[in-house]
Amino acid sequence: MRIKEKFLPGVVTFDANGNDTGKRYSYSDRRPGAEIDLIILHSIAEYMIVNDTPQEWFAYLANPKHNASYHYVVLPYDDEPVLNIVPVHRRAWHAGISEFRGRRNLNHTSIGMAFVLPVTGYGEFMEAMNKPESFTDEAYKKMAFACRVCMEMYPDITADNITEHRIVSHSGIRDDPKHDPGDGFDMYRLLNEIEGLQAAAI
Repeated sequence: MRIKEKFLPGVVTFDANGNDTGKRYSYSDRRPGAEIDLIILHSIAEYMIVNDTPQEWFAYLANPKHNASYHYVVLPYDDEPVLNIVPVHRRAWHAGISEFRGRRNLNHTSIGMAFVLPVTGYGEFMEAMNKPESFTDEAYKKMAFACRVCMEMYPDITADNITEHRIVSHSGIRDDPKHDPGDGFDMYRLLNEIEGLQAAAI
């Protein structure tokens, strides 16, 4: 199991006085002093429809007009590594208008991870999210590995915190309706995979 860096464009933007705004295309800086203690899980279609044309997920996220990005992405193919597409110390744009235990603006304190589902367009994507077979054995293993790596980097995401739901679904923290990762996703299965990795490391 491995992680490969393939970062989205990070072009620096400046204000009228020539100062670095801290905002990059596809991601931005975290709030000073923000402590990362939460992982938020998502899913995305492998191909989105843009102007009636299929567009691969990476190109879609690289377009700043879409205001969306994740730190880690799990591809649906067995021979593909986990992709790290936004530096973890940066703020990916994934949680949106969100709340967890009275805390808002979760992009500042969370890591966003997404399953890529092998479908094209919104309609197929909505159907795939509700099918357990969309989330393969390999995808669960890769996502568990990515979660475990982040737990080691950030002590506030600990094994004890997992039981307190420090790994949550996007659908569970939004004020407006969001459905991902989807009803086909099994959170307990992912947590068991993470616990297995933890036990193997002891």
